[in-house]
Amino acid sequence: MKPADPRILTINGGSSSIKFALFEAGDSLRRILEGGIERIGLPEAALQVKGLDQANNVLRLVTAPDHTAAACRAQRTAIERKLPPKAGLAIEGATA
Repeated sequence: MKPADPRILTINGGSSSIKFALFEAGDSLRRILEGGIERIGLPEAALQVKGLDQANNVLRLVTAPDHTAAACRAQRTAIERKLPPKAGLAIEGATA
């Protein structure tokens, strides 16, 4: 059985948003997941996730009063939808 390629998670946090992308690092980098949460701290924050398969795409309104809650919501969405399998996403200290 071939071991899984390593994965690299990139995160860009702004004043009212978090954007992220997950790359598979094989012979070359391949983006396998991207997304973000916009309008953090405002009513009707928006979560968007795009996977390799269109069935894995998510666009919905979420409650995100702060960046910790937004990071937790993104992590929970990835886990709930198994995006992508065995991604190893973990946000330390995130409990909301």
